[in-house]
Amino acid sequence: MYLRNSVPALGKENELRAALEEEWVKKRQAQGIAISLSVQLFAPEGATFVITVRYRDLAELENRRRQKQTDPAFQAAVAKFASLSRAPAKSELYEVLVPFTS
Repeated sequence: MYLRNSVPALGKENELRAALEEEWVKKRQAQGIAISLSVQLFAPEGATFVITVRYRDLAELENRRRQKQTDPAFQAAVAKFASLSRAPAKSELYEVLVPFTS
């Protein structure tokens, strides 16, 4: 599981949320990518948007990262998100050791 956190600039919360939803998450969901957007309301930095992406394995993560490096649309989106954020995006990688079962 890969997480990317974005902290909106003051007064840019709605604009960043809309950009993340429309230009990033919904487009990738339509492509079949397991991705979601959530909000941490009580984070130390204030409201923080969190994009979560599930990959089958590290190889898939690395392939997607290589593709993004040469994708002009990705680079433009990152630049737009950065202009709406007050801090650099933070990325985290997690591995689920014991899957949730009911």
